[in-house]
Amino acid sequence: MAKITAFLGNHGGSLAPRTTPCQLRPVPESELRAEASTPSLGRGVLVAVLLTICVFAVLSVASDVTALGQSLASFRLSALAAALGLVLGNYLLRFLRWQYYLRALELRVGLRLSALVFLAGFVMSVTPAKMGEVLKSFLLREYQGIELSRSAPVVVAERLLDLVALVLLVSLAGIAFPNGQLIALPGAALVALVTVVCTLRPLGLWLLTQLGRVRALARSIPKLRESYDALYMLTRLRPFAVGAGYASLGWALECVATWCLFRGFESAPMEIAGASFGYAAGTLAGALAMLPGGLGIAELGMSGLFRVASPTLSLATAAAATILIRLCTLWFGVALGGIALFVLRATADKQRG
Repeated sequence: MAKITAFLGNHGGSLAPRTTPCQLRPVPESELRAEASTPSLGRGVLVAVLLTICVFAVLSVASDVTALGQSLASFRLSALAAALGLVLGNYLLRFLRWQYYLRALELRVGLRLSALVFLAGFVMSVTPAKMGEVLKSFLLREYQGIELSRSAPVVVAERLLDLVALVLLVSLAGIAFPNGQLIALPGAALVALVTVVCTLRPLGLWLLTQLGRVRALARSIPKLRESYDALYMLTRLRPFAVGAGYASLGWALECVATWCLFRGFESAPMEIAGASFGYAAGTLAGALAMLPGGLGIAELGMSGLFRVASPTLSLATAAAATILIRLCTLWFGVALGGIALFVLRATADKQRG
């Protein structure tokens, strides 16, 4: 984040409404490669893979490796296909939201490039709160000449509305369980605070003024203010409602995908409310913990909450379902993002050649 702040301090573009396409300006290739370095991304993903293996190993040992293996052996692959289809539906809805926000800020990007950049951002799903998805802004600057300060607010708005959607889903699903809605309260309080800062312009500007008194941040404040102006535009009533609608529908599809995965086991008593509650609350906890991809917190939270929602569910089945859920909802996206980033790089290299 320090590098992103420094970048905001040195680069920027007007946020005034534009009716013409964004102007390209030459950027040294070495600078661009340093900003979105593939080797750096590879190392980060490798670390996340190793952490995931450790988390899955802990779940396996805690639930009895033999019993976990038996649960996975009984799993029907048709349920996995249905879950992946629903996850893709979530990605489609989130892409439509991405397109909507780009249009709201009058950032004109071709459909093919926009789709590849959007998918490439999934590589950074294993960063704290997914804020590494600001990679999308670096890619838009590289391939379209759009300044980071103009597009980064889209990423911030996406993450904010994802949290809003998760809080909503936890609250709705929690109605079916004693004290279920209390789990959503910490996340709801944080989301409400961030939303107030984004939507109350005087408060947001006052906070920026206070940050400007910090010598290390003073140079960055003008560009941070430009970014805040763009974020403010995206959190007004209409774009906020549209974005929240896309997010809620998208994450609801992943809750249904979770339920489908439970249906794939021979004996896994789980209602859709319980599946939604465990998945949404676990994902929310992982996001609020600010760990890479929520690793550890999300998995342990989900497996525990699934058993709270369905007391007769075995520990092995809960662990097996959690592993499959994370593979479908986290690592499937990371894999798609890696493919999209490879296509972007390969296409650019071919054009340069």
